[in-house]
Amino acid sequence: MNVLVSTDLLSRGIDINFLPHVINSELPRSPKDFIHRIGRTGRAANSGEAITFVTEEDKHHFKVIQKKMKCWITMIDAERLL
Repeated sequence: MNVLVSTDLLSRGIDINFLPHVINSELPRSPKDFIHRIGRTGRAANSGEAITFVTEEDKHHFKVIQKKMKCWITMIDAERLL
């Protein structure tokens, strides 16, 4: 399995044909940045999955991002997984 770890700056200039997963370890401040990050997966008719870790402090901001995107994302409570 190959893994690429990238900053926002690098990821804006990179073009990968098949990227099955994107994992955001921190929530970007801008909805446009969030859309750009998750848009790296599932390109060219390929399927993909984006995972974003949202802290308790980020929940309100994540709701703002979803509202601006007009897309509601299912959240999974990590505490229930333990």
